[in-house]
This record gives sequence, structure tokens and C-alpha cells, in this order.
Amino acid sequence: MTTQRTWRWLALFLVVDLVLVVLMFRHVSGDEDDAAPSTEPRPVESSEPADPVPATPAAAGLIEATEDVTVWGARGSCSAGSPVTLVRDADGAREELDPGITELLRLDVNDTGDVYVIGAGADCQAVELLLADGATEWVDPAGPIRRWHLTPGSATVTTPRGAVDPGCAPVSLVSEGAEGLVGCDDGSIRTSGDDGAIWEGAVVLEGLRSVARTGEGVVALAPADDCAVEFYRVDGAEAVQSGCVRPEASDGLVLLAASGDGYVAVVGDELLRSSDGATWEPIPVP
Repeated sequence: MTTQRTWRWLALFLVVDLVLVVLMFRHVSGDEDDAAPSTEPRPVESSEPADPVPATPAAAGLIEATEDVTVWGARGSCSAGSPVTLVRDADGAREELDPGITELLRLDVNDTGDVYVIGAGADCQAVELLLADGATEWVDPAGPIRRWHLTPGSATVTTPRGAVDPGCAPVSLVSEGAEGLVGCDDGSIRTSGDDGAIWEGAVVLEGLRSVARTGEGVVALAPADDCAVEFYRVDGAEAVQSGCVRPEASDGLVLLAASGDGYVAVVGDELLRSSDGATWEPIPVP
């Protein structure tokens, strides 16, 4: 009897001891797992990206040309108060013109060399000015302003309908009669055939600098991958590269105008001419 009871106590003791050993093993194993380094990759904290350097806005300006005469100048700003100076080139002979304005809104020139300007002074009110060939004084033509022009101090265009919004901020303007063409600071090219009531345009050229209209359609200047100033022909919703005006970048104005049967371009201080838009040659100054 005593022997059986002893064996029972011994068996119970062995079971309890076994349970304690198992619990202790699990506890030690768990501590080791917790202490083991994780093999999961840790996310790397990315540094804050640096603010991009803002691009220098293109200098806006206007240009007009005939076969022998080209006139151009920076647009300026009526509120800035800095005078706008025009350059007139006649067969390579150049002179500076001071129309007494601080913002250039429209520019025209005829075969005889007369220069017609719509501009604004510090009061941001549009005025007309005419400098006849050979004259030294600008005069104000009689009558109201009827021609298209950029609106002073505003991102609109003024037509016979009044100030109209082409859907972008225009920096380049060409018009004749009820038809107008603008190049915008966002690279879009927009046209209207009804004094600015309706505007259309599906072409966007990044870095657009200037637009012009010819009998063959719309042409423009903008940078390309391998050319700082590229000549484009705009056909519907496409802009096709036609020729490199200048491969290197240049500070200052980049302007384009139709001239007789060809084109003229101003790049910085250089005046260039082309008969087809593909090959460009500088016009030497005597």
C-alpha cells in the first residue's frame, strides 16, 4: 500500500517537473526571439526634396517686318515705369527709337519705314503713336484706337469688341482685320477669326517665345532637344520642326516675323533672315 502511494507521488512529481521544464524552455526561447535582430528591411527616410530653381521667364516683345525694314522691342510693363526702346533695321542700318512708352502693346511697319505703335505709359492707358520715315517726332493719329492690341497691365487682348480673354496670358500678338493670333506664356498658340469672340488652338510648344502668321499658316519659335531656338510650322494640332535658328541659348528677346517671301528672327542682339525657315543667316550690321 505504501509502495503504491509512493510511486503515485513520484509520478506526480515527475509530471509537474516536466511541465515546469517545458514552460521554462518556452520562456527562454521567447526572450531570444525578441532579442534577435529583425530581418525585415527598414524604410529609409527620404530627405526633403530641394525646391526647384524657378525658370527665368522669357523676355516678351513684339516685332514687325517688311522685305527691307524690321522693327522690334521688348514689351515692358506700364506699371514698372522703365521706358521701352525700339530698334529699326533698314537693310542693316540700325537706329534706336524712343516712343516715350513703358509698355509695348502693338507694333506695325510699312514698306516706306513708317512705324506705328500702340503703347502705354505709367497710367496704363493705351495710346497710338506714329513715326513717319525721316521724322524725328512721334505724333498721335486722330481718332479712336481700332486695331487689336495687348491690353496694358492685363493678361487679355483688346479688339474692336473690347478686352477679350484668349484663355491664356498672351505674350506675342499678330492680327489683321478680324483675325488674331496669340502666343501665350504657357506655350499655347490660339487663334480667333471673329475679333476675339471665340478662340481655338490645340498646339502647345514648351518654351514658346514668338509666333507669326504667313500665307502658308502659323509659324513659331521655341526650343528643341538639339536647338536652343527652333523654327516650327504649325499644322492643325501639330508643330513640325523645320530648322534651327540658333543652336546656343541666348539672353534677351527671341522674336519672329514674316518678311516679304521669308522670315526674320531676333535672338538676343542678333538679327537673322531665312527664305524657307530651314536655313538662317545673320544680317550683318555695316
